[in-house]
Amino acid sequence: MHRCFQILEILVHLLCCVDSKEPLSRLARTCKLFKEPALDALYAVVDDFCDLLMCLPRDALIFTPHGSGLDLLGFQRDISTSDWNILMQYTSRVRILRGLWGFDTPFPNPNVLITDEACQALSSCPLPSGTLFPKLRTLRLVEPGDAQLEMMRSILLGTRLIHLFIHSCTFFAGDFSGQVPDLASRAPSLETLVIEFDEKSDLLVDEKPVETTTAMANNICQLQRIRTIQCGPVNERLLEHYASLPELNALTIQVSHDSQWLASQGPPYRMPQSLTIQAIQYETGGRALRRLAGTTPSATPQTAFKLRLRTVKFDAMWPFGSAEPLASFTTALASCACPGHLTEVTISNACDNADSDVIEPDEAYYPVKIDDLQPLTHLSNLRRLSLVYSVIPILGGQHGQLLDLLPSWPLLETLEIRPFSLSATTLIIVLTDLPNLSNLAIDVVIEDAELETIFEKLDFRTLPTNERISALSIHNRTDRNMKSLEPLFHRLVPRVMWSGD
Repeated sequence: MHRCFQILEILVHLLCCVDSKEPLSRLARTCKLFKEPALDALYAVVDDFCDLLMCLPRDALIFTPHGSGLDLLGFQRDISTSDWNILMQYTSRVRILRGLWGFDTPFPNPNVLITDEACQALSSCPLPSGTLFPKLRTLRLVEPGDAQLEMMRSILLGTRLIHLFIHSCTFFAGDFSGQVPDLASRAPSLETLVIEFDEKSDLLVDEKPVETTTAMANNICQLQRIRTIQCGPVNERLLEHYASLPELNALTIQVSHDSQWLASQGPPYRMPQSLTIQAIQYETGGRALRRLAGTTPSATPQTAFKLRLRTVKFDAMWPFGSAEPLASFTTALASCACPGHLTEVTISNACDNADSDVIEPDEAYYPVKIDDLQPLTHLSNLRRLSLVYSVIPILGGQHGQLLDLLPSWPLLETLEIRPFSLSATTLIIVLTDLPNLSNLAIDVVIEDAELETIFEKLDFRTLPTNERISALSIHNRTDRNMKSLEPLFHRLVPRVMWSGD
């Protein structure tokens, strides 16, 4: 074999060009020179923790059918020293790892789940902490329970771990700290900590914690390298800690109308450039913005402190129970954020799967009206505006009301509004008013009645052409109307591909 293949950097570069696991497996099995680099590439990213256990001898594992094509994976004997050595041959290569222990998640359902007993057995690893996964930099756990968090604390945390994501955590925020009380010492290099507490088990129940516990605050305040953090409720001590972190650039806070820090008086908090507020009510989100900005009743628009935010997102955790309009949040945002800095605003309903059958009659949702969006017209520097709901009407579906607002945001590059739709005629106006658009996430509905008059009114020579947009969502498409409109759309959005192109 050519001597150049004895240079490790060349081997690694060649293997980076292989985008399939099968050829990497063959190289690892058949070529001694490529074996180690190929195994490193194969196990650098592990999408399912079960894949690692499959490397153990078959006599160590037991599979129990659990219905619907699912097997539960456990151990049928004690893990021996030889088993640990075999496991470490693969775990020592892992840089990104995901573990899945539930089904109600945005991730694909697995065919095999590890039992709690197997997780407990792995937690008894005799090797020093951080030894089993010495290169692990990113860890993502989905729906972990007691056994999984114990295993995480025992074998998954390490000094090189940088990003930790825990999705659909069913614990209360305070209880999590009891499971992992020494996070800062186990993973001192953490830069990303995202714990998505299940709103159904935390924010939306009577016994919800409206602020984080002292133990949780103590735990988080020891993390000094954090750049991105989402850990549920906060208190004044946590907000002060976040304000002191020079490299923090993204913060998500969960807030209740009973949160004590909302009623406190004090100076503004220095916020990172990206802020997400999760709350049940719009008014609560507005109060949170005003407290973060240190706004007082006597402050005037000229003297009030402005938060230097670039990205703001509001997650409406339970849209059906909101007793006030969205304007209670957008008004606070327009008054508390520096308009010259703010470039992205996203307002969404986090309960996409909320069952409307369980909503009481007096909990009717509050529709989004033009008065709710009017305060945002003061933010002329916006590049992104996103309004995403599941069932709440936006502007009553009236095209004209949206068109009246668009000239206020001439720099928009992304406009997303759902549920909402445009006709072909109003699409033309949108493209004219927003020449910088590269992403238009609004349904376009083709009406046959519109086809009869649209070409009589239009002069192709005056139509706008947008070279940035590459995809559109078209509804009511038929061969007849699309054939008629194809020349028009080719003029408006030439990069969008149509059937037959």
